[in-house]
Amino acid sequence: MTDLERVLSCLLHDLRSPLGVAGGYLRLMHEGRLASADDTERAIVKTQDALRAMTALCADATAWLDLEPPTPPRQYPALGFLAQVGAHAESQGLPLDLPLPGIPAAITLTGRDDAVAHAVVVLIGVVASTGTRRCAAQYDETRLWFSVRDAEAPERAARPFDPWRYRGLAAPLAERIITQAGGHCLAGASADEPLRVEFTLDPPAAERPVVANGR
Repeated sequence: MTDLERVLSCLLHDLRSPLGVAGGYLRLMHEGRLASADDTERAIVKTQDALRAMTALCADATAWLDLEPPTPPRQYPALGFLAQVGAHAESQGLPLDLPLPGIPAAITLTGRDDAVAHAVVVLIGVVASTGTRRCAAQYDETRLWFSVRDAEAPERAARPFDPWRYRGLAAPLAERIITQAGGHCLAGASADEPLRVEFTLDPPAAERPVVANGR
């Protein structure tokens, strides 16, 4: 199955539930079968929730189809990228531990840094919502990574991450943006660490050795 076929399959599958909820409550209201004002208010709230869910699914599907091709590789200060991830996490109420002090390195992306930072937070939020997890950013001399894991889970060997196991299109869309930009979405060997998003760190362009005549 191609990714586009998966998108369509996911869209058709996940639209059935909110369509059924909205249709059921609208039918009850039309037939006058709601006994009280409270029942009517609950029906309206449930219908609005279902409409919002359908709108979000359709928006994600449209965003998938409208994804821009990768841009030429460009360096961004890793500290600035980390700050953008932190800002998006804060705006969405996602607790994310950020490392201090800052990272004295650069990150190379083939996409807009703010769009990639937003995708990182969206993916972390989807995965973290499946349980009580610790979300944190870490780095060493060569990489910056964001992990979702149980607080006491040991480090384990990485394996491929499957965004399609999560409901909706938010996880597959975010994973596509991240990998298209040069990042890697991985998972630990068990459910203790369901997600790790890694980026390669490079010396800033100003610190790279100058090579003359190809030598």
